[in-house]
Amino acid sequence: MKAIIVAVDRMGGIGKDNGIPWKYSEDMKYFAATTKNSTCIMGRKTYESILPYIGNRTSLLPHRQCLVVTSNDEYEVTGATRVRSLTEGLKEASYDNVFFIGGASIYMEALGHIDTAYITTIPDDYDCDVNINNVIGYVASSFDYVGGEVSAAGLSYRVWSTKR
Repeated sequence: MKAIIVAVDRMGGIGKDNGIPWKYSEDMKYFAATTKNSTCIMGRKTYESILPYIGNRTSLLPHRQCLVVTSNDEYEVTGATRVRSLTEGLKEASYDNVFFIGGASIYMEALGHIDTAYITTIPDDYDCDVNINNVIGYVASSFDYVGGEVSAAGLSYRVWSTKR
């Protein structure tokens, strides 16, 4: 399986000021459970937004292979492996399940590779400065809705799939 996993606000926003503007532990637990024992491919800015949360751990995201896409050969990563492209990341993936976890350009480029999309909708507008409405629109028009649920906190978890 190759999938995107993303949380968006009601307006399709995913980030503000190089971070996630909402804090839902429920969503973080869902992300952790869904991506455990998989490869997670992310862009440099997503990597940098995660760094403050790793503390003294040696792994960026425990129980996952983390690959950071950057064209800067001098860029050093901690707890992950640097790759030059999304294609190189797919070749380096050591798990059958690969998740593209952001940012916007990674999600857009991943559309040609994925067969599944995990999209969580956060029930507010956070005035984000990064949105992925184009990605959401593509998934909604090209993939089959598999199912989902709405949590007590109002988070809408939806899964979309297609056979490639």
